[in-house]
Amino acid sequence: MTEIEKTDPGFFNMVRQHTLQGTFCDPYYGGNTGFVGWDLLSYPGIRMSVSEHDEAINANPAPVRKSAYDFPMFDRSSAGIADRIPAAMDQVHMPFGIGDTKNGD
Repeated sequence: MTEIEKTDPGFFNMVRQHTLQGTFCDPYYGGNTGFVGWDLLSYPGIRMSVSEHDEAINANPAPVRKSAYDFPMFDRSSAGIADRIPAAMDQVHMPFGIGDTKNGD
């Protein structure tokens, strides 16, 4: 991997970015199997409502293991829209190195 990073940084950065997206995405899209990415970050999952206990400073909310598309308010027919419309690149709020056009992304 170190050799690929040196010889083809654009490809390496693309693979790295896709790995991060797959690890932490909504499982509906095929990544984050078994919610391992969310568990890694201690992300409790999607909240449709928040209790007083959930809002407490040191609260440890019980995980909700559902995709956004398991809730009726989200429309599965538009789930693939991200494949057709490119997302805006808000590089200011991205983790370091993701979307970095100076490195060939």
